[in-house]
Amino acid sequence: MSEAGPQDEYFMRLALREAERAREHGDVPIGAISGYGWFPIRTGTAPREDQIDEAVDRAAKFIDAAVARYPVNPRKLVMLGFSQGGVMAFRLAFREPKRFAALVGLSTWFPPELKRNIADPAALHHLPTLLQHGRADEAIPLSRAKESLEHLHELEVPVTFREYDCGHEITASSLEDLSEFLAAKVL
Repeated sequence: MSEAGPQDEYFMRLALREAERAREHGDVPIGAISGYGWFPIRTGTAPREDQIDEAVDRAAKFIDAAVARYPVNPRKLVMLGFSQGGVMAFRLAFREPKRFAALVGLSTWFPPELKRNIADPAALHHLPTLLQHGRADEAIPLSRAKESLEHLHELEVPVTFREYDCGHEITASSLEDLSEFLAAKVL
């Protein structure tokens, strides 16, 4: 979009409201630092499934509200996430794979426990997926992204994998590849 419209104002208000709610409840620990995250991560312990499920439910409700409120083409929804948001994207897309036109994970990992709870495995065969990862990512090592790729291949998910000379970040070249992927698979 080149100009802000009413939907942009709505999403900004919603984002600010969620940020305020997060401040009221305190920052979510995301490793050695505090900041905003979808679910708490503590070094040496696995995230709690109930906290992840709660976050996934909240994100699903947000998507439902946005689709109901705005004139979007529901057949062109793309689930995209960076880092923890990528884990959320996997969980949301695997919950309802027919709902999304594509799945994108940026500097993230695939939670292998999802393989046990796939409601519609055949639908995953039609979910174009893009994984992008930095070779120098210190937050989520490249090896974890490659393990994710192996899991997706086992599930016969059509996946494109790209590596970049960067850390835990999004670069101009990764955005170019993302744009090309979306143009080819969704638009």
